[in-house]
Amino acid sequence: PTARILSLGGVSALATGTEAVFYNPAGFSRLDRSGVVVSHVQFALDTRLDSAGMVVPLSPRLGMLGVSVLALTQGRLAGRDDQGNIAGSFAAYDSVIGLSWSRQIDLFDSLQGQFGLTSKFIRQVIADASAQGAAFDFGFQATPTIAPNLKLGVSAHNVGPKMNFGGESYQLPLCVSAGMGYMIGKNVLVQGGANHKPYGGKTTASAGAAVGIGFGWSLRAGLAQSLVNR
Repeated sequence: PTARILSLGGVSALATGTEAVFYNPAGFSRLDRSGVVVSHVQFALDTRLDSAGMVVPLSPRLGMLGVSVLALTQGRLAGRDDQGNIAGSFAAYDSVIGLSWSRQIDLFDSLQGQFGLTSKFIRQVIADASAQGAAFDFGFQATPTIAPNLKLGVSAHNVGPKMNFGGESYQLPLCVSAGMGYMIGKNVLVQGGANHKPYGGKTTASAGAAVGIGFGWSLRAGLAQSLVNR
């Protein structure tokens, strides 16, 4: 849902800041103040993706709390009868509401880490049919104390039971991600990673780089390549 992750090739395991509520809940634990992110993506045929996320600090000991909303909405679709004739119209949309928690943890003297968890409520609607379900996202990020410019991240999305739609059950789109990034000096970031969807039989490798040009602006470029399709 956000441009920065896409512009870096989609290495979602290394997401930081408020937008990490959508990608890796561990990524917003380092924030020391509240944040809000809002996004709107307009596709063809009046299909759109709207999102909003917010994080607030609880305390250094309790960590950070976040909430997020995603909605994929289609325009009115033409309904058809058994003979293929147009018979009215209907709507279709998917929505996800998430509640996230994140906290910094130090597992070892040589490793500074962050852990995050998101619980999600999912709803899908097509005309008069609907389905509801629940899922969890998990995330972890770490920085070795001997290499403070190196960052590691892993995450798992949509861990949960099957959903049932119209009498048919199906797996949620489980996705496991891993990534590694390195800061060269203060203004250059390079990173790479992979996303694997076991139920879809698809693995995508990603790489990206960002160069700070001052005044909070950066130039970014990324590449994503599908490795396995089934």
